[in-house]
Amino acid sequence: MNKLERKRVGKQETPSMVIIDSQSIKTAPFISENKGMYPNGMVSSYGNKKVNGRKRHILTDTLGLV
Repeated sequence: MNKLERKRVGKQETPSMVIIDSQSIKTAPFISENKGMYPNGMVSSYGNKKVNGRKRHILTDTLGLV
C-alpha cells in the first residue's frame, strides 16, 4: 500500500530518507518501572531528562507513511 501511494505522488517506491524520533512517556502508577536499572547495577540516564517513564520511538518517511 505504501509503494502505491508513493508512486501516486511521484516518488520512488522505497524511501531514500527516514526520520527517527523518540519521546519519554509517563507510566501509569500501577505499571512496574525499573528506573532504567541494568543487570550490572548501572543506571541509565538521558541528558536533560524531565520525565521519568518509558521511551517510545517513531520512524517515518517524508510522506509520513512508514
